Amino acid sequence: MKRAIVFGLFLLVVLAGCAGQQTPLGAPASPSPREVLVLPTPRPSPAPIPYYLGRDPFRPLISAEAGTFPPASPGAPPPEVGLRVALLDVFEENGVPTASVRVGGNIYKVHPGEVFAENFKLLDLSGECGNFLHGDVRFRLCKGEEILK
Repeated sequence: MKRAIVFGLFLLVVLAGCAGQQTPLGAPASPSPREVLVLPTPRPSPAPIPYYLGRDPFRPLISAEAGTFPPASPGAPPPEVGLRVALLDVFEENGVPTASVRVGGNIYKVHPGEVFAENFKLLDLSGECGNFLHGDVRFRLCKGEEILK
């Protein structure tokens, strides 16, 4: 008896589900007039997210103005910017250590602590070398050496 009830319910469910689908085999299924095909509404695509590409590491950050330097000929040394400073000699004058220093085209005879050529100062002398100050920058030169400041 239980089997008959279960079989009956099974047939009821199967037949009720297939009642609306009576298409012959091989025939295309078409929606009935009661069924409506609902398509999703297209959503607008989101705006592209901008991304940072960075900077070109081979492009200079600062460009020189045209005409700042004269055009260089092949094999010519680069143009100089600044002053050449050279320690020509270190000697004693009346028992006081003295240095002979060339700045640009001028030669100065200076003692430790003295300011020369407007913004250079000889701090001290030891042996054949001297410690100098140019503005806030310290540097050291020995006899025969030259530096560009």
